[in-house]
Formats: sequence, structure tokens, C-alpha cells
Amino acid sequence: VAIVAGGVAHFGDAIRSEEVLFSLRMSVVTSTISTALCLVLALPSAYALSRTNMPFKRVAEVLMELTLSLPYILLGFALLLIFSSPFGPTGIVFAQLIVNLPFAIRMVRTAFADVNPRMEFVAKTLGATAGDVFRTIILPVCRNSIISTLVLTWARGMGEFGATLMLVGVTR
Repeated sequence: VAIVAGGVAHFGDAIRSEEVLFSLRMSVVTSTISTALCLVLALPSAYALSRTNMPFKRVAEVLMELTLSLPYILLGFALLLIFSSPFGPTGIVFAQLIVNLPFAIRMVRTAFADVNPRMEFVAKTLGATAGDVFRTIILPVCRNSIISTLVLTWARGMGEFGATLMLVGVTR
């Protein structure tokens, strides 16, 4: 209570500081870019993993799950190496992409796996192309899962950037 009461008086100054505003803008921009990239990469990857019998499917699944199975300290070290490099915001987006892409693929893949393959089969027998089936059947059926993936990926991107700044102490 004493910390909160003593800190409330300085909260306005802290929120208006140039460094905090810069960090907030950087977090929002990099999280938005990495989320868009995650979604662009997750949709076709999840579809391929859930609907096709590609040659190295198991290897792709293991590589996708690799960042989920590694200890956080190892991932944090990799992030620190990227953030301490001269890549700047590009490195931040890349790091968020590496961390968030497996989660996005996993969520979208689960949604695609729940779509009844019979609907796709019927649409194809009626003359729809694979692109039409994906756009008019799979995406609308999985809309809520895709929106959830979008929100979760963006929130995780915001959290990863903030945690990295806390660990590294990076300033402008």
C-alpha cells in the first residue's frame, strides 16, 4: 500500500516521459508487424500440416515445436543476442516472429483439423478450386480461431518485447 500510494503521485510523470512513450510506440509497431507476419505464415503452414501428406511433415512439426520445448533461458539468450545486434526494430520483429509463430501455427492447425473434410470434398466435386475451398469454406468456419490467434499473438508480442527490455535494460 505504501509503494502504491507513494508511486501514484509520480505515475503521470512516468507515463508522459519520452522514454516510456517511445517504448510503447515501439512495442505496438513491432508487435503489429510480427503478428501480421505470423498470420501470413501460419495460415498456409497450418493448412499444409493439417491437410497434406508432404514428405518431411514430421520434421517440420518437430522444428515448429522446437521453440516451445526449449527452456526459456535459452530462448531469452537468443533474444538477447538479437536485441544487442545492430538490427534494431527488424531484430525485434524477427525475435517475436520466432517466439510466436509456433503458437500461431498450433492454434490455426487445430482449427483447420476440426473442419470436416467432407465439406471440402463436396465443394471440390461441385467444381470449386482448392483456393475457393480455402477462402469460402475453411476460413469462414475457422474465423473465430483465427481472430483468437491474432489477438493472442499480438499480446504475446507485446509481452515478449517488454520482458526483453526488462532483462536487457535496452534504452533508445
